[in-house]
Amino acid sequence: MEGIANRLHRRTFEDGFEIRTSYQADKAVSNKMDLRAEGDPEKEMHLKCYFAVFGSEYVIWDDPQGKYYETIDRHAFDDTLTEDIRALINHNADLCIGRTTAKTLTLGVDDHGLFGDILINRFDQDAVNLWHRVKRRDVTGNSMGFFILNSVTERRTDEDGREIIHRTLMKILLVEVSPCTFPAYEDTSADAEERKAQRDQKNRDWGLEMIRRLSRKKEETNGT
Repeated sequence: MEGIANRLHRRTFEDGFEIRTSYQADKAVSNKMDLRAEGDPEKEMHLKCYFAVFGSEYVIWDDPQGKYYETIDRHAFDDTLTEDIRALINHNADLCIGRTTAKTLTLGVDDHGLFGDILINRFDQDAVNLWHRVKRRDVTGNSMGFFILNSVTERRTDEDGREIIHRTLMKILLVEVSPCTFPAYEDTSADAEERKAQRDQKNRDWGLEMIRRLSRKKEETNGT
């Protein structure tokens, strides 16, 4: 199954930073994950959505060779929501529109999944423009960037001889969430792939720097 291994590698970063998008979720629930623009441009504006759904199949691929999909455990986010998490536009670290430590990004979990509320800065034109695009339904997608701390993988062969891989994400270190024009892995043209690769590399570097900072902070705390 060399093809499966290669495809899995393209969907993950060497150092473990991964992106999942609402477009990979079950069609039955993906519409519930669409972004919503709420509020009044003259007062207070919010972007709200579910960034992940518990128990839903996140299909990485499904073809004659095999199927690889993930589900997220109900407690996967229990230890991560107190971290310093950002809301970005299209996974671009230069376009930060919310942050948990600034209380401009609120994240929480319920029986359905991980939900988020981004408070839009009315003096940030990028954020305001995004709000209007979501309001018009020009932009509906969203993704999250994270590190997997613990997972359980099951493999089996179906009646057609295809390899079926199911991974359950048990513990996640969430780094960022992103409203997206083209959610992860949806780009098709060569130019789009090149832009995506550059964006992913920049976001990966930023994510790894965040992990290094968190590690230093925990070491300093343990040392006191």
